[in-house]
Amino acid sequence: MLLAIPAVLLAAPVVAAGGLHATFPLNGSQEVPSVSTAGTGNAVLDINAAETQITYSVTYSGLTGPITGAHLHLGARGANGGVLFALAGGPSPSPLTGALTAADLAATGDVSTFAQAIDAIKHGRVYVNIHTAANPGGEIRGQVPALLPPTDVAPGATAPDGAPSGTVLLLVVGIAGLLVARRRFGTASR
Repeated sequence: MLLAIPAVLLAAPVVAAGGLHATFPLNGSQEVPSVSTAGTGNAVLDINAAETQITYSVTYSGLTGPITGAHLHLGARGANGGVLFALAGGPSPSPLTGALTAADLAATGDVSTFAQAIDAIKHGRVYVNIHTAANPGGEIRGQVPALLPPTDVAPGATAPDGAPSGTVLLLVVGIAGLLVARRRFGTASR
């Protein structure tokens, strides 16, 4: 029974002290359509506990030239979308860092408030895109992973971001724990 506790903890959302945290890669294969590039990057997003600020750090290297812009866009994996927040408006050195608030929001699609932008980020409907002159639509992209377990995914199904649902993880870890406990305690009683 005690082995089920770690299983529950493993299925919990990614929660940093006082807020939410995501780290994810950027590359050309995530662009729509995909871009052949040596460019790569990494992004870190943190949402504070009050959900009034997003801090970011985006590193990149190997691009075809200086960046012409970098943004957080509204869009699911495999789809392009409008700009929610500007991270850089022109050539900027790596890393790109800063903090975003409601004053920085550019309403697009079904997102017109900061709370809606936070909700879109939590549900994996936002991506980071770095643009260059050679690739004005974006040279490297990174989809923000969902920060909340999906509530509308059936057990055993795949979440919209392509990852197994938390229920599947919980089930697998729980079964493994029961097998270990049965083996350990079952062998000792014989």
